[in-house]
Amino acid sequence: MNESLLYFARHNAWASKTLLTVCGTLTADQLTAPAVATYGTIIETFNHLVAAEGAFLRCLGGPPTPWVLAAERELETYPEPWSNDEARESVVGLDELVKRVDELEQLWRSFFAVEFDTERICVLDLGTYECPAGIVMAEVFHHASIHREQICAALTGLGIEVPDIQPWGFADDMGISRFVGGRTS
Repeated sequence: MNESLLYFARHNAWASKTLLTVCGTLTADQLTAPAVATYGTIIETFNHLVAAEGAFLRCLGGPPTPWVLAAERELETYPEPWSNDEARESVVGLDELVKRVDELEQLWRSFFAVEFDTERICVLDLGTYECPAGIVMAEVFHHASIHREQICAALTGLGIEVPDIQPWGFADDMGISRFVGGRTS
């Protein structure tokens, strides 16, 4: 099972880094421009995506990173931070986000090196929500995909062409897929 999940984790990191590369071409004004129907600005959404992934990994039994622990301490200062618009993760720049995505990719590799119990109960949201680890794992990839799509929508709104970050694009980029039977695209 873990080998299959490793493909999810590898795609997840690749898709985020591919999108971060595009975001590296943006101006500061574009990164912080309000966006419609998203978590926040492009940079806020990316920070949330990465911080949440680190928190999910920790919840599943992975090691805490200093930046996840700092985000948790910050959120603890707000009542019901999951529904409080003032409770936002600290915002770091794109270079730091790339480092964190790289770190998470390696932590996921280590995590998936051993089996984990999908029925183990995980506690989230500062101890106010619990569910099986398998559901948290599903949320890891769902959450990241949703927020990357929001970033893509914001980029499209700015007139910027977005990269193909689907699993097919990942497979093509990694050289683990190919067209056959004369098909070229």
